[in-house]
Amino acid sequence: MAIVTSDFLSALFTSYSVVWEQAFLAAQNQQNFERYCTTVPSTTDTESYNWLGNVPAMKQWTDTRDIQGMSAYNYSLKNLHYEVTIGVDRDTLEDDKYNLIQPRIQQLGLEAARFPANQAITALVDGGSTGNNSYDGVTYFSASHVEDGSGLQSNTNTGSGVSLANIRTDLLAARTKMRRMKDNKGRPMNIIPDLVIIPPDLQDVFEQLITTNLVAGAGVAGTLVGQVAMSNNLMGAVDIYVNAYLTDTSDWFLMATKYPMKPLIYQLRKAPEFNAVTDPNDFVVFNQRQFYYGVDSRFAVGYGMWQTCQRVTN
Repeated sequence: MAIVTSDFLSALFTSYSVVWEQAFLAAQNQQNFERYCTTVPSTTDTESYNWLGNVPAMKQWTDTRDIQGMSAYNYSLKNLHYEVTIGVDRDTLEDDKYNLIQPRIQQLGLEAARFPANQAITALVDGGSTGNNSYDGVTYFSASHVEDGSGLQSNTNTGSGVSLANIRTDLLAARTKMRRMKDNKGRPMNIIPDLVIIPPDLQDVFEQLITTNLVAGAGVAGTLVGQVAMSNNLMGAVDIYVNAYLTDTSDWFLMATKYPMKPLIYQLRKAPEFNAVTDPNDFVVFNQRQFYYGVDSRFAVGYGMWQTCQRVTN
């Protein structure tokens, strides 16, 4: 039987801290949400992004510099607190079963690493809902985006279906629309997409389209029915990211992730931190015979450049 002293608990916490950090770092390396999220360090409760938008066009310098103000937007993100905590009965430690706690500590590390990624996917899924606005005051996925001289623009598409032929048609259309995006001066932005985020249900058809060098040729009525194999000019056109948290089995997203401002914003105020209540003289421990181990963080996920993301819904 273990003697649950302060020194014992302190040493146990140190050991668990290492276990948590190792699990967190390993899981974090598997998350790729920062590929499509611009990470912005935060130093206060709420951060303003009123500078979002396009910069003026370059022109010939004829006399003095022509100082032009940037478009004024009112967009801000408020950091939220997040936590996950487990309780451990004192008897578990007294009965020398503390090694059984380790897998749960590892799970805390896993949860802390993947939670921001889940929040990012949730933002994408909810991007067409009222109130989930981009910096221009319009719903993130909308056919009503306009900035000064850009004209009316859209980053949402109604798909034609989920067959290989449908996906190919819709991918080409969304790519063309993204490349024809105009800035607030009416200039083509020529944005080049490099990533698709899809649900597991579409993995097979996207892999056929993107990762193979031959696809079925056009058959009856122009559909891809497999009579003829033809060279696939879309092979390697984009990377594929399969995410099981996408709730609709037939919707997907096309993104450009290599620009200074990405489709989403990950605003980090406080990185995940592992803590515990393990003082045997603490009132909670005295009253409930419970030790607590938990993780907390503080951040926000918001919308970046809508021009770099196209949604296709079926």
